[in-house]
Amino acid sequence: MLRGLAVACAVSCLGCSEDTAPVADAAVDAKAGKVDGTGDIGKAADAVAADGPPGDGVGADGSDASTPLDRARIVFVIDCSGSMQFMDPSPATLDACLQVCADAGGANCQQLCSGSGTTPGRQAAVQAFVDLHAADPAYAYAIVRFNALPTVNGNDCTGFVGPGSCLDQGIASLGAAELLTDYQSALVAARDLLQAEMAAASAGERARTKYAVVLLSDGLPDPLCHDGCDNDPLTVPAGASWCDAPRSQWCEDFYVTGDQCLQMESFFPAMTAACADYNQPSQLVQLVGEILTLGAQQGAGEIRVHTALLFNPALPQAIIDFVDPDPDHADSLETRIEQLLRDLARAGTGVYTHYTAGPQLD
Repeated sequence: MLRGLAVACAVSCLGCSEDTAPVADAAVDAKAGKVDGTGDIGKAADAVAADGPPGDGVGADGSDASTPLDRARIVFVIDCSGSMQFMDPSPATLDACLQVCADAGGANCQQLCSGSGTTPGRQAAVQAFVDLHAADPAYAYAIVRFNALPTVNGNDCTGFVGPGSCLDQGIASLGAAELLTDYQSALVAARDLLQAEMAAASAGERARTKYAVVLLSDGLPDPLCHDGCDNDPLTVPAGASWCDAPRSQWCEDFYVTGDQCLQMESFFPAMTAACADYNQPSQLVQLVGEILTLGAQQGAGEIRVHTALLFNPALPQAIIDFVDPDPDHADSLETRIEQLLRDLARAGTGVYTHYTAGPQLD
C-alpha cells in the first residue's frame, strides 16, 4: 500500500467529488494547500486510493461538474538531485554519499548514507502506487525525474503510459541522486506532457479525466538566477555561475570537455538566456497557474498540482549547510523549502505534505 505521497491519491478516487473523497485525515484544506503529512497519512492515502462508485466530479475551475470522472492521468515530478543522497539514501548512492558526507565534515556517515532498503523511498512509493492500480486501465502515468536534466519515463518513451517496460524505466530512473534541482524545467516538462495528452484526447475524454501533478522535492531551486549579469553566486568550485554565461560558454567555464561537455550543455533546458531570472518562486507559481489554466481551457474534469517536502531535520548541521544554496540565510533551509512548496500547492489548488524520512513515503 502507498504509505506516503498521499497527495497522489487525491486523483485516484475516480468518480468521487471533492466533498466525498476521503482525505480528511491528511488534508486540512486541500484548496488552500494546507496539509501536513505527519501522523496517519498512510491510512488516508490507502482510503483515497480505493476505487469508489461513479459520482460527480469537480471541474477544472473548482466548480461542480456533472460528468463522472473515470480516467486518471498522473504526472509524478520527483526530485533526484544530489541532496537526496542524504534525505532519501539507498545502497545505489552509498559511495557518493559517503564521499560528500566526509567532505562536509559530517558524523556517522555510514549510518546516514546507508538507507533502510534496497531502493529509496521516493522510488518505492511511486512503484507502490502504480502497483495498487495496475489492473485498472483508467490510470496512466508520466514520470518526470528532475535534477539538472529532467527526463520523462527514463527517456525510454514519452507521454502517459500504463504499467509495463516503459513505466518501469521511469520508476528505475528515480534511484538517481545527483546534480542540482531544476524546478523550472521540471514544471515545464509536466505542463507540456499535460498539453500533449489533452490535445490527443477528445473533449469527452478530457471532461471525464482527473489530472494531477505530484511534485516531491527535498530542496530549493538550484540554480536560482536573478535578472542582470554578475549578480548571482559563483558555482563552487569552478568560480563561475550558470546564470551569467551563455550555454555555449559553460564547458569552458567549468573546464569540461568531451561527453561531459555535451551533457553539461543539455542542463537546465528551460533556461533560454543568460543574465535572466530563472527558477524564481514567482516563475514557478506562474507555471503552476499555466497548468491550471490549460485544464480550464481544455475542459478537464479536474486538474490539481500537489506538492510534498522530504526533509530530515535530524541530519547534522554540516550536511544541511552543505546542501543549502544559501546557508547564511536568516530562515532555515527547511522553512524556505516548505514555504515554496506550500505556495505551489496553493496555486495548484492541491495539497501539501511533509515527510521527515524516505521510508515514510512508502
